[in-house]
Amino acid sequence: MNDQKYDIIIFGATSFVGQIMTRYIKQKFNDNSLSWAIAGRSKEKLKKLTKEINGSEIET
Repeated sequence: MNDQKYDIIIFGATSFVGQIMTRYIKQKFNDNSLSWAIAGRSKEKLKKLTKEINGSEIET
């Protein structure tokens, strides 16, 4: 289990509202002042979403 702490975890990040929230958090806190993560049922959808908002996949 990962013991890393996050200020915010967006559950359901690949849903319609989750994607809006993910993009908002990325835009608003791009300066790394907030530690945040996304979660969802589909690892492939999460990878696709992170690639869309970051330009590359992040570690899952």
